[in-house]
Amino acid sequence: MHHADAEMDVTSAVRFHTVEILFSVTARLLVLPVIGVTLPQLLLYEALSLPVVLFHHSNVRIPYGIDSCLRWLIVTPWMHWVHHSRWQPETDSNYSSFLSVWDRLFGSFRLRNNPEEISQGLDGWEEGDWFQLKGMLTAPFRKRGGMNSRGSVN
Repeated sequence: MHHADAEMDVTSAVRFHTVEILFSVTARLLVLPVIGVTLPQLLLYEALSLPVVLFHHSNVRIPYGIDSCLRWLIVTPWMHWVHHSRWQPETDSNYSSFLSVWDRLFGSFRLRNNPEEISQGLDGWEEGDWFQLKGMLTAPFRKRGGMNSRGSVN
């Protein structure tokens, strides 16, 4: 559901499936004590990261110069829109959700000269009942076409 949005906005940031969220929370709660992260530290991280996640999923158009400076620290909309591209090599980039440094360190950082030209969403999800609650809830259990559209890369 999260990557199916053809026009990403702040609601895309919270459109995950319940089971996915439960797996994520369970994994964090099991792993974080092993690496020495306390519950207050986790809550601080979540409190700081939520606004950033909402921001980089938003459809806010910020000036290039400001975006360019911000993306050295946090993930910006311009950077994250690439991750929501229909073109698989772009989808397989910009995985960071808070600090953008991770994509640079692991070689998954990718930008587009004109992010407004990115075709977002998933092939086969343009029409149908997935826009309704029933469709969203049953989507993980139905077969859909893969992401095979190619966009032009600048």
